[in-house]
Amino acid sequence: MQSSVPIPDFDCNATMFKNIANTLSDTTMRMFCSLYFPYILANNQTKQNDYHGVSIFFLSERNSCRSQMAEAILRNFDSELEIYSAGLDPADHISPIAIEVMKEIGIDIQPAEPRRFDEFADRRFTYLITVGESTHEELDIPTGIKYERKLHLGFRSPYKNSKSHDEIRQKCREVRDELVNELEYFYFRIIKKSVC
Repeated sequence: MQSSVPIPDFDCNATMFKNIANTLSDTTMRMFCSLYFPYILANNQTKQNDYHGVSIFFLSERNSCRSQMAEAILRNFDSELEIYSAGLDPADHISPIAIEVMKEIGIDIQPAEPRRFDEFADRRFTYLITVGESTHEELDIPTGIKYERKLHLGFRSPYKNSKSHDEIRQKCREVRDELVNELEYFYFRIIKKSVC
């Protein structure tokens, strides 16, 4: 059975991994990703450019799950980037299930805490990336948040209409894998090209 999990194709050196992964089942794919994603990070450490002045701000409603995963994934692609995330009405803790599924790909978000958007008032970001279920036209961006370019990542909340922790966990994995795919494209096709 061919896997439905998207495989980033960030570099010709990863072609071998992509070809192998395309033959795997979803269950085996999760195991494969735990090996594959760290390879991306290690491979990229020797390819980082100078990104002084490039800043990215992920804005969501609660800053407890999707935006925290997005911030951590992008930071692991490149630690030189200036990356933040915050919520309009932040929760009081990070989702334990988000922490769990991120550990599956070697990223620890447990030390993070939800932050409120007004901590970043009057700062100017290169990219504002909104994360949530609404379309980018429906999101109410606070006037204090300044940015040069705005993007939107539309993902349904893993907690919405879920009937069990297992269902939430599976939905978190799906969001995580889609974020890896989307942010791989954003980093390698937009960020890196913009500074070349």
